[in-house]
Amino acid sequence: MEYHGAREGERKPPVPTRPAGITFLAGLQVFAAVFSLVIGLAIQTSEPKPWMVVFVGGMAALFTCCAYGLWALKPQGRTLQLLLAWIGLAAFPAGTLISIPILNYLFRPSICTLFAGESAGQSEPAPGATQRFESDIVFSNGKFVRWPEQMQP
Repeated sequence: MEYHGAREGERKPPVPTRPAGITFLAGLQVFAAVFSLVIGLAIQTSEPKPWMVVFVGGMAALFTCCAYGLWALKPQGRTLQLLLAWIGLAAFPAGTLISIPILNYLFRPSICTLFAGESAGQSEPAPGATQRFESDIVFSNGKFVRWPEQMQP
């Protein structure tokens, strides 16, 4: 993490740097958007079908949204990339061979933390979330309970 624009003595929140893998995935999504538009236009010129315009345009929009989300380190960018990679697993064998490393990369703890929008160790638990403390006491759904004997699923 780097600090950008901080004056001496002033500490601004860190601006996360984009890993090369995320930049590569964003570029891959831009390529997929352009490629789908080119293929869609080629199909339209040979045999026009109105539903094809909607389908190809929707796919290009999905790829573009994914690319922007990855580039801007937005959580929805990672979610869209995960969705596309899960779908890609079905395109055996090439899609599977491409999707497995993508899924492996996106599930790394550092990448999950990067897209969560929080620095490691600075996250606050969500309201009603279960958090384990040093004394084996857990705060769950508004009451203290002993860990793990009194935990309810």
